[in-house]
Amino acid sequence: MKRTFRSKVDSWYYLLLIIIPITVLVPVIFAPSQTDQLVGIVIGLVASALPVWLLYSTIYEVDEKTLKIRSGPFRWKIQLADIRKVEPSRPLLSSPALSLDRLRIDYGTHRSILVSPADQDGFIHAINASD
Repeated sequence: MKRTFRSKVDSWYYLLLIIIPITVLVPVIFAPSQTDQLVGIVIGLVASALPVWLLYSTIYEVDEKTLKIRSGPFRWKIQLADIRKVEPSRPLLSSPALSLDRLRIDYGTHRSILVSPADQDGFIHAINASD
């Protein structure tokens, strides 16, 4: 049975969604030409699109044999049998997690990934149900 878990989202992430467009688009107002303004608007839209894409697409799917992680254009597929350990973690490292309330998943040989499911207990239970 497949279970889907959405990422927990911290308030700092919503702040990021506001700050990025402002910091990119405010200089457009003072651009010397319309071409510079147009280029600035395009850059601002692209810079704003990735965080929004991550917000709406970061999910973790657990089925009988695999954990599939999707976050924007990024994808991971981990065999549940390869998972050695799942433990709480709060590093600032880049990861498919929109919260600092994370779980570190150690799998394979010296590999790990950080995730931030909103329902951590349910997520851990789904991972362990395959044992």
